[in-house]
Amino acid sequence: MTTAPQPQVKRGIVKQVLSGDSVIIRGVPKGGPPPEKQINLSNITAPKLARRAIGSGDETKDEPYAWEAREFLRQKIIGEDVLFTVEKPPNTSREYGVIYTGKGM
Repeated sequence: MTTAPQPQVKRGIVKQVLSGDSVIIRGVPKGGPPPEKQINLSNITAPKLARRAIGSGDETKDEPYAWEAREFLRQKIIGEDVLFTVEKPPNTSREYGVIYTGKGM
């Protein structure tokens, strides 16, 4: 039985909250603009926010409590220094992860 390698813990600052289950974290600047990474929170599915019609696509409306979920997360972690792990499942372009916050980091 083979165990999967432990994900590497990284440090960053929460730059933007896209929805109740995805955020953008910026890394530490190293002589240029800091790298950014979109993290979709593992095992969390939040209601979807509205999307505008682009081209011939359809416009969608907010699912119930989508705005409230985003605002709750935004108020908790925007601008905070966090630790996070990233996992990228095979056959997908999304990266999923866990974010750790708190004063004892």
